[in-house]
Amino acid sequence: MKKNIIKKIKHIYFSILFAAVSFLKFVSVVRAADEGTGDGEAGGGPVRDIKGLIGVIEKIIKESVVPLLVTLAVFYFIWGVVKYIQNAGDEEKRKEGAKMMTYGIIALFVIIAMWGLVNVLMGTFNLETSAPEPPQFP
Repeated sequence: MKKNIIKKIKHIYFSILFAAVSFLKFVSVVRAADEGTGDGEAGGGPVRDIKGLIGVIEKIIKESVVPLLVTLAVFYFIWGVVKYIQNAGDEEKRKEGAKMMTYGIIALFVIIAMWGLVNVLMGTFNLETSAPEPPQFP
């Protein structure tokens, strides 16, 4: 009976994980209607200089990498909860699940704290969200 419950929990977990990863494909299609990345008219077009390249890298990090890290931290926490629950009789494996939950919460805290710190610093020093002008050489 316990093995059936564990199988069901794993099946549900991996189904949610598969659905979330599949959903990421649609996010990129929706984001394609956004203002674009390059330095052409209305933000689209090819990257022609270092400023455009920095803008593209910034956009990728802000809109893809950070949400991916948050998603991974949440799934790591959930996997720790699953391990904690499914190993209710084994104290060592419960400790391992509790440790995974703790690390997941710490990872989420660090990611959100860094995001907040960057926003506070940008607001305090009135920093632009676009890439700086590169130096011009004669």
